[in-house]
Amino acid sequence: MGTTAETLLAHLPIAIIVIPLAGAVACFVLPRAARALMAVLGIAGTVASGWLAADVLEHGARGYVVGGWAPPLGIALHADGLAAALVALTAVLMTVCGSLARPRRSGDAFFTSWLFAWAALAVVFLSDDAFNVYVGLELLGIASVALVASPGTRPALHAALRYLAAGLTGSLLYLLGAALLYASEGTLSFAGLEDAGGAPAAAALAFMTVGLLLKCAVFPLHGWLPGAHGCAPAPASAVLSGVVVKSGIYLIWRLWSDTLFGVPADAAANLLGALGVGALLWGAAMAWRAERLKIVIAYSTVSQLGYLVMAVPLLRTAGVEALAGVMLLAAAHAFAKAGCFLAAGAVLARRRSDRLETLAGLVSQMPIAAFALGVGTVSLVGLPPSGGFAGKWLLIQASFAVHAWWWAAVFIAGSLLSAAVLIRALAPAFEAAPADCASRAERAGASEWTALAIALGALALGPLAGPWTSLVTEGSIP
Repeated sequence: MGTTAETLLAHLPIAIIVIPLAGAVACFVLPRAARALMAVLGIAGTVASGWLAADVLEHGARGYVVGGWAPPLGIALHADGLAAALVALTAVLMTVCGSLARPRRSGDAFFTSWLFAWAALAVVFLSDDAFNVYVGLELLGIASVALVASPGTRPALHAALRYLAAGLTGSLLYLLGAALLYASEGTLSFAGLEDAGGAPAAAALAFMTVGLLLKCAVFPLHGWLPGAHGCAPAPASAVLSGVVVKSGIYLIWRLWSDTLFGVPADAAANLLGALGVGALLWGAAMAWRAERLKIVIAYSTVSQLGYLVMAVPLLRTAGVEALAGVMLLAAAHAFAKAGCFLAAGAVLARRRSDRLETLAGLVSQMPIAAFALGVGTVSLVGLPPSGGFAGKWLLIQASFAVHAWWWAAVFIAGSLLSAAVLIRALAPAFEAAPADCASRAERAGASEWTALAIALGALALGPLAGPWTSLVTEGSIP
């Protein structure tokens, strides 16, 4: 029995990729059974991802060589605490949000794209090779574009094309950087690049970083994001904001604080931090001007991504302490933003509009959706006892530990900006409903309850900060 369990554990990283990938193929071949396949494979993928996270927490990082062929000919996977945590987070959100998806036609390829995106995220998080990561990024980009375009409306198609152009440009820049690394170092293994240095490595780091900034919509390269997240179906918006943009951020963290740490780029790391400050300010300003609830939430993502980029200079100096904070903040953002997007989708479906002036009476007529939006706001602002508060608190402590108090000031100022923007957006919900729709109150549907459950996950991360940070720092950034 013990040998069987060890064999299964040894193959978990590849299983986490193969389960959604095989599901995507099955959904393409059997489109009318796609919803049932999604449910079964979602549970299987979530169990496998949770098992991997528990194993990494107990026994440390785990590696796997596909087919027994060692690099450079073979494909190596590596699951440290950071990767395992992101894989588990992805599995939970993809399964829960996917259960709410309602494609336009029962036979279209929505679930195929959904499961391809899930498999691609697993490839990005678990790969130990820069080229295999590129393959995962390409698959993720194509699948995400298909999800954005799935409503079939003209705005959705336009947003999908902009997303496609940005994604392809970002991928080409990343690939150019990978080519420079291979030419100068003779390897693309992340483990083999830890001592890389010199001008070629610095140029590669620059190209790869700019490409990833474009793919994850960091200011000022964020232009495609509000339209894509605002036009996509609510479940797709939830995972695009919750985990898809995190893939590029995760790679930036790895490149700057672990893989290419030998490149002398402290000044450039501070420039990335400055871009994070710009994202925080610009995203908040545009969210303040937005008149649709989904667009407010989308621009809030632009702003919140600023925190995750601002952490780059802290990761290079504070190491594990900063990693614990930024990953807690990233997970809390994923749950809070997914809950907000699902609640906004429920409002749009019920009221046929998500314009802010039409939200009057929301608290009395759709209390569960309104509560989900409120709980998500608590974490996004960073109020206790949410995971958003705990993550910012750890980052503030890391800032003072390395005598970089100015980052702490920015984190606090960002919380005040987020509070102003989100309170302004939700204020109409507390107003009395117009007389002509005062009797429209209906029983909350599955999407509203699911939105609330996911948003509460962001709240629960605060009390669970200890186990979560123990996982993400296991075998990760030194």
